Amino acid sequence: MAVLRFLTWEPLVRFRQPQAYVAHFSALFDAAVADRITADRLAVQLSGGMDSTSIAASAHATLKTRGAPPDAMRAVTAILEYWLRLICAAIPAVRAGFAVFRRKT
Repeated sequence: MAVLRFLTWEPLVRFRQPQAYVAHFSALFDAAVADRITADRLAVQLSGGMDSTSIAASAHATLKTRGAPPDAMRAVTAILEYWLRLICAAIPAVRAGFAVFRRKT
C-alpha cells in the first residue's frame, strides 16, 4: 500500500484587500525589471504576448524615471508577416510610448 502525501502551499504574505496583492506583485515585478537594466538605452523583443509587453512597459517606466530620453528604448519583433507583427507587437509598443521601426526588406 502506497502512502500519498500532498504538499500544501502557504503564501508568504497575507493582505486584507485583494488589491494589495496586485500592488505588492507590481512593486516586486518593477523592482526585478529595474534591477536588470544596467544601461541608459536598451532594446526589447516583443513577441506579442503579455509577458514581453509587461516587461517592456515596466522597463520604459524605469528609464523614464531615471531621466532617459524618450527614444532610449527600442522595440523589435521577429514575426515574419507585417500585419501580424503590427497587430501583435507594434500596437502595444506604441501605446506604451516607445518608438517602433519597420525594417524595409
